[in-house]
Amino acid sequence: MILAQANTALAFLIIAADFSAIHGGWAHALDIPFSALAQHSYALVPLAALAPCVLPRRIPAWLRILGCDLLALGIVLFPILVFSLGSRGVTFSGEPSSDLTRQLRAELGFPVLMVQDSHGAHLYFSRDQEPGLIHDALRRHQLRPDT
Repeated sequence: MILAQANTALAFLIIAADFSAIHGGWAHALDIPFSALAQHSYALVPLAALAPCVLPRRIPAWLRILGCDLLALGIVLFPILVFSLGSRGVTFSGEPSSDLTRQLRAELGFPVLMVQDSHGAHLYFSRDQEPGLIHDALRRHQLRPDT
């Protein structure tokens, strides 16, 4: 039972470190609230993994382990939630220049983040900014925002 819990904790730790680095780093780049906590939340996974050992024995073992695994899952998902709830995205087509993010940041006056994947290029920005500003700026750079 302890070996299974240790393996589960290790898996959660690896996944949490990955999500914290990616989504927490993106949230931090956009100055989203709680981004620092999201960036370093992976450090809480070992505490959640050890919690069943310190919880009272009158709580059934299966309930202690299930509760702590759910807590670890919440820690893993926290950076994704912070980034998803604190940002907006605009997908656009066209060939972006290599320094588009820097140019848009200087032009708009707030941080933006460009991510390219198999579905195209996405421009993320803080939720409190107006998407119309991004659409206009992309058009000025000869890029087409997808609507």
